[in-house]
Amino acid sequence: MIKKQTRNKPKPTKKRNRIKLIEYIGNPENDFPNRAGMSQIVLGYKSPCNLYDHFTTDELIEIENEALEIRRTRYASWLSRVDIGQLKRAAEGGAKSAKLMYQRFENWKPTETREVRGDIVIKTMIPEPGED
Repeated sequence: MIKKQTRNKPKPTKKRNRIKLIEYIGNPENDFPNRAGMSQIVLGYKSPCNLYDHFTTDELIEIENEALEIRRTRYASWLSRVDIGQLKRAAEGGAKSAKLMYQRFENWKPTETREVRGDIVIKTMIPEPGED
């Protein structure tokens, strides 16, 4: 009898899974998955609980933080395009755009002054000592 050789697929390692998670979460075009999504969508497991077979909660927090840093750096180029568009509108005389630009780049905070006139009477019941 001839025995057919079968290859066992190599099981995904913790390091490979970590890289997959960081790449997926770090891409701003992907929605940020919850833990079940990390397990099923990103890593391809059938059960959401399989994620915890490979990673502790602290390790997952560390992976999420690292991926968020990558995600923010990728947003930077998109934000610069938005800033350029806002600057153009502000230069053309758009008051709202100018206000946003001053807030963003000059840390300017608008102040509002409101004048309230009239007498205000507030009535409240004060409990007698010993009453609760």
